[in-house]
Amino acid sequence: MIWMILGASLQDPGNYSFDYKLLDGDMEQVRLLDRTVDFGKWEIKPTVQWQSGRHVDPANVPTRVRMLYSRTGSPVSRGEVNLPDYIVTAGAQIVSGSFKEILQAYDPGQHQFLPVSLEWGNGEDVGRIYFWMAPGKRLFALDAEQTKPPMLEMPSGPDWISPDPERPAMRFDTVAPADTWQPVFLAHKVGDTGLFCDGEMSKFIFISDRLRRALEDAGMNGYRLRGPFQISAAF
Repeated sequence: MIWMILGASLQDPGNYSFDYKLLDGDMEQVRLLDRTVDFGKWEIKPTVQWQSGRHVDPANVPTRVRMLYSRTGSPVSRGEVNLPDYIVTAGAQIVSGSFKEILQAYDPGQHQFLPVSLEWGNGEDVGRIYFWMAPGKRLFALDAEQTKPPMLEMPSGPDWISPDPERPAMRFDTVAPADTWQPVFLAHKVGDTGLFCDGEMSKFIFISDRLRRALEDAGMNGYRLRGPFQISAAF
């Protein structure tokens, strides 16, 4: 089984949600280290690069992030909330040191982790190790015959690139209602990968059932899962 991993809303007992203010860097200037085209004829969009399965250039990645209440913009103080292990903000993912260790055990040396300091409202460090996480595994593993809704065939031409020579370039129909999504992944392409992105279903991160169990057994939090999705043995 395969699961989609998504960020979960963080709230305090008063039902206030939280936001994160970037104190340095410039996320709008962050770009992938590998910008070569591997699908269609355009580079991966900056809006999905943190969920593309490629490492980013660390030059403009923020190194300090401060917690705020999203409704008021006022700072969050120590003791008002327990920070999670998986945080989604500024279009990217922040994970705790514990989350990183589990992921490294499943995909050693595969993913990119860039240190980031999380701060309370008074500038005090939260006292836990955190990292920006960029998945480093980019697959084209969808089973076009079994995936629902039916995948959409992309235009083709002499300057278009298809990642799979066995069939035309295609993409998952994310316009369809999410409750109808039934992506099916090819077992021989996923292999023993713990966490990956799929080039034909952009802006999403997927994890294996083994990694899901490891995260749950370790008490990791801050995320929610969508699925499970099937794995096909078809070649």
